[in-house]
Amino acid sequence: MAVALCMLVGAASVPAVSPPQTSTRKVYLLEATINKQDQWCAFGAGEAWEAAANKLRPYDTATLSAGSGGSTEIALSQSDESGDWVSYDQYTLDGSQQVVALRRRINAAPGESAIVQSFAARDGELAMTKTQLLDLDTGKSTNRAPDFIPSLPLYSESRIPPLSAILLAAQGVETGNAAQYCVPARSRIEKTSAADETGEVYALEVPESGAWCGYSFRVRFLGDVQDLDATDRGAAKYGSDGIGRITYVQSSRAGDWTVNDVYSVVRGRLASLHRSITISSRDVGIDETYAIRGGHATRLSRRAYSPTSGRRITSVAEFEPPPVITSLADLPFYSLVTTQRRQVLRSGKVCLDGAG
Repeated sequence: MAVALCMLVGAASVPAVSPPQTSTRKVYLLEATINKQDQWCAFGAGEAWEAAANKLRPYDTATLSAGSGGSTEIALSQSDESGDWVSYDQYTLDGSQQVVALRRRINAAPGESAIVQSFAARDGELAMTKTQLLDLDTGKSTNRAPDFIPSLPLYSESRIPPLSAILLAAQGVETGNAAQYCVPARSRIEKTSAADETGEVYALEVPESGAWCGYSFRVRFLGDVQDLDATDRGAAKYGSDGIGRITYVQSSRAGDWTVNDVYSVVRGRLASLHRSITISSRDVGIDETYAIRGGHATRLSRRAYSPTSGRRITSVAEFEPPPVITSLADLPFYSLVTTQRRQVLRSGKVCLDGAG
């Protein structure tokens, strides 16, 4: 059965999407190259989707359906071209189309077990809440970890790809009562109302130039993080007394470790730090807390564990993390979140040469 696929031609940015009307049926989707363009296509019927999948050999597939309480469920399946692994992600979006939870299962070959992970949205990011190993034959818990666990991205923002393209394609099927509807895979959902501008400032380091850029809109910031493959990034959250919290994330270019620092700020001074270190190449996670006073940082607690099993680790091979910052002025993006903040909020994006 041949399926004629329609292609949406136009800019990659489109207006805000309304929640898909999925109360009566499920929408089936696939990502494939059509007319030399990578696209997500949605189908109102499973039979049409299956016929297109057999013809196009899609990269990834998904389904979208209504959840409880007005939520939306997106089931996203991704696999490696070599067949070494396949992942099954279940994203839960609330009534305003914000990602609130993720359940991920990864089957990796060779091996006899799978890893199941649960995530919850915290401060705009997905944080792991539970990890479980399952025996592929019995479906029961096991202590045998897969021989290989791929490092897969977490999609915490529904207005950038791939979730944005999935939502837009699904809406095209529902609102247009069409048999199928396609959008470019890089399509984003733009929302430029005043409600989107929270006053928060986001920053990233451009890998090739070392310049730091500040953003007033989270969607644009996350899009550039993905497009530039930025390893160092940060954000400043403001309260009535100015900056109240600083987030600073640093990662290795190879992706084998990440340090996520969250600083509390009191009356313009760094007061405390919660540091989360992930060393994926060694299956090691480290949580630390610090008190900061008088230009010095004092470690208060430290816990090492295995992200795969959740078990505590008593000793960790030598790893030298980035130094703890004890002064706001030492942040590489300091001026973007202080003296340049008004310009960032007015322009949407400001870049400074070198450290800024």
